[in-house]
Amino acid sequence: SLEAANEAVNSCGDRAGVDEPGSPSLEAANEAVNSCGDRAGVDEPGSPSLEAANEAVDSCGDPIEDVEREEEEGMDDTPAAGKSDGRYAYVDRGFTSELYKLEICNLPKFIGFQQVKKRFKGLGLNPVKVKIGPKNSWCFVTFRSEEDKQAAMKIINATVWKKNALFAKPARPMIDPLFKKKHKPSAPRGEVEGGPKSREGSQELPLEERLSNAVTPLLRKPYAEQLQMKVADIKQALQAAAKEIKKSNPCFSKQIEEHEGLMCALDDIHPSPSVTAYRNKCEFTVGADAEGKAVVGFRLSSYVGGDFSVVSPETCVHVPQNMKDLVKLFQQYFSQSSLAPFNSRTNEGYWRQVMIRCYSTGEVMAGVQMHPQQLSELELASEKSKIVSFFTEGDGSKQPPNSLYFQFFSRKTQGDDKIESDILLGEKHVHESLLGMKFQISPDAFFQTNTLATEVLYSLVAELCGPFKPERVYDICCGTGTIGLYLAKTLLTEVIGVEMVEQAVENAKANAVINGITKSTLFLCGKAEDVLSKQLEAPLHIQGNVIGVVDPPRTGLHPKVVQAIRRCSEIKQLVYVSCNPQGAVSNFVDFCRKPSHRLKGLPFRPVKAIPVDMFPHTNHCEMVVLFERMPQEQSEATPQAQIQDSVAA
Repeated sequence: SLEAANEAVNSCGDRAGVDEPGSPSLEAANEAVNSCGDRAGVDEPGSPSLEAANEAVDSCGDPIEDVEREEEEGMDDTPAAGKSDGRYAYVDRGFTSELYKLEICNLPKFIGFQQVKKRFKGLGLNPVKVKIGPKNSWCFVTFRSEEDKQAAMKIINATVWKKNALFAKPARPMIDPLFKKKHKPSAPRGEVEGGPKSREGSQELPLEERLSNAVTPLLRKPYAEQLQMKVADIKQALQAAAKEIKKSNPCFSKQIEEHEGLMCALDDIHPSPSVTAYRNKCEFTVGADAEGKAVVGFRLSSYVGGDFSVVSPETCVHVPQNMKDLVKLFQQYFSQSSLAPFNSRTNEGYWRQVMIRCYSTGEVMAGVQMHPQQLSELELASEKSKIVSFFTEGDGSKQPPNSLYFQFFSRKTQGDDKIESDILLGEKHVHESLLGMKFQISPDAFFQTNTLATEVLYSLVAELCGPFKPERVYDICCGTGTIGLYLAKTLLTEVIGVEMVEQAVENAKANAVINGITKSTLFLCGKAEDVLSKQLEAPLHIQGNVIGVVDPPRTGLHPKVVQAIRRCSEIKQLVYVSCNPQGAVSNFVDFCRKPSHRLKGLPFRPVKAIPVDMFPHTNHCEMVVLFERMPQEQSEATPQAQIQDSVAA
């Protein structure tokens, strides 16, 4: 469940997110996004591609779904017994930790994921995944080998935890989602399984309409109504945060009451300047149609959803036409290729994904990803040569990308990605213009997917920082340095950016040179919690104000980054840019908590939140929150004292 996944991420301090249906396993996501600076493995909010969300499942066949007790009537005791009918088909398609699974019973009451993980670590266990069952009385735990599983079972069966003798027994893998879908009773005609009648869920709709429902679910609603829905979602997140903040620090009771149950004031939403053809980056799946012909487009669902259909993006309103035209050329090439598209059900085939970036500068970058299977180096070199010829001499020469990359994808074990990139054609980078500045972008670097709305977002961040006249800004999770460089230019302030992805840091440094802002900027590579702690521990020698700007992905900041910011008393204001307000609630609460052994330093007070729609026709919405450091006397005041002070004032 989303709540369980967020709890897991928050307790581990990772940025793995649950974005689209069929999200990747926590392990695979954590591997890709282990720290606050790494965005390479997480799909951007509102992305029409389901590829990042399905990556773990596609490559190793490890289905992820809500926790359920696997004691279904008529189930056999072993995966092998169910192979004939496809019940456990995915276990034959590569490594899956579901093969080495235990069910642990008799957990103590009120035990959550974090406590279970800590306990297992104390016992010397190294599980791949932990899934807590309903009421937290039992859990599933998976391991990397039969030896690890057997050793863990002996240790757990000899463990007493809070007077509860734990009991471990072997557990069967989850049933293959495709098998479950095939054998699940169909819903009445025109109805969605588990829900009322709805066009969105009907399997009888044309493929193009089903695709629209999958990637732009709000398309049929007027844009003004979409904005109202997003504001309602933002209010829910602010209410949830207020509820927890009030518990953790009662001094905010009056403020929450003044804002009618919200943690702070909520400004009007800023709409996107463009609601069509706004995406500058998409990741397309290479699949096959009913006749086995190659198709490049978006998936209708995920492995868990049991639907592998791929549909052309031609009717997608948020994809620009030049991107659609390039997709057609790639589809033409794959149709002529002797190599088949990759089949995620069988792990057979080759062509897997196409990434395209199109920017207002007219520059286009494309990346082709393939699974090499057993191809020799000579055969791979030949395939690269064919692609180059297609875009230089063949039909692709009428619209060649400025930069063309070739990637090999393979996964021998879950969470162990090996992706190599080779430049086949053109330049190593492309560029985008933003707010009068020019930014260099590499294949794996994060860059906001809606350029015009990004200008609105960054202008808003500058407006929030400007009145405080900062002498230094910490740009945390800085990516290619876009926010920090814009603030350095407009506010004439010193900027220190922190980012984990080395390639993104190199882009940020290059962007500083391109825009002539090198003397006042410094970009550092590493886990934000480590780099920031070292930076903040050193004497600042700054007389003016220091502001922190954070722009984490969907699950928010690493807890250690929150702790580091809390400890740095010089940071008086904090601007939090959230692409997932619901996922950032725990961060909001921690910034407002009373000082403790874990969270040293005075708390912050949320001042106001401002929504910005970056993803029209989807459910996603960005939100910017301004926090201010609380004075010592105010942070220690009781709610009654605050009321008296307010009356006196």
